[in-house]
Amino acid sequence: MKADFTETELLQFKKLVAKARDSKELQNFAEISYLEAIDLNNKLTDILEGKKVNCADYRIGNETYVLVNGVEVIIPENFDFEEAELGYRIEERKELVNNLISWIAEADDRPIDQQMMKDDLEYLMGLEDDYVFSSYITNEYIACSDNRKQFIQIAEELRVIIDEL
Repeated sequence: MKADFTETELLQFKKLVAKARDSKELQNFAEISYLEAIDLNNKLTDILEGKKVNCADYRIGNETYVLVNGVEVIIPENFDFEEAELGYRIEERKELVNNLISWIAEADDRPIDQQMMKDDLEYLMGLEDDYVFSSYITNEYIACSDNRKQFIQIAEELRVIIDEL
């Protein structure tokens, strides 16, 4: 069931979310992270302004940026994802596609592996994201366009780890 909110109600929600964003106590109470609060606040703004909600990722020089509705997580050039024990690294989607094409060609003697790689290739080719979170433990990929909540959760964990460096 979809609820219809008035503009006034949406503005009130926006104020509450902004307050939660700035209060660790309210974040804990609402079970929402800093980035999730900002994302939710921006979604409400976008709804009020009639815009499409967006998230992005990009690279400038040797640093990678994960941008979730205006909130940047800057990943340092020499950041070691495995050492950080995040479970994911951010990777360029087109590079993953090219790698999978090569690996599929080399996996003629392993039909089960080849099929899994073909499934991954099909998934990645269906995305528009420039970068995705790629699990270095399994063959799981998290794209903002496909699994926004988990993408934001990983970005938040990444932000906390980087902030502690």
